[in-house]
Amino acid sequence: MAQLHRWDFWCFSTKPLGYLDVVQAIEAEVYDAWRQLRQSANPSKAWHQWKSETRKLFQDLDKKLRGQQEAVVHVAHATFTVAEMQYRQCGGEASHIVF
Repeated sequence: MAQLHRWDFWCFSTKPLGYLDVVQAIEAEVYDAWRQLRQSANPSKAWHQWKSETRKLFQDLDKKLRGQQEAVVHVAHATFTVAEMQYRQCGGEASHIVF
């Protein structure tokens, strides 16, 4: 049985656009890239270089944000587990009101 080859493409996540600093950095970067393209002797090469560098930057940013989100979820899960254990160890209905 032949296995189909699967191509995985990275898609730009719109989550970083929720941060004003990121949007302003993108705007400044685009303006600089536009200026460089206008002055370049070989705009196609400059464009592909800028595109690959920008893609790498966005991939790294996306990876960092996902890592931070996973860390927050892990801490919240641990906190919830501790609260759940304390709830089960408490005796009586009056003690359960605290939780």
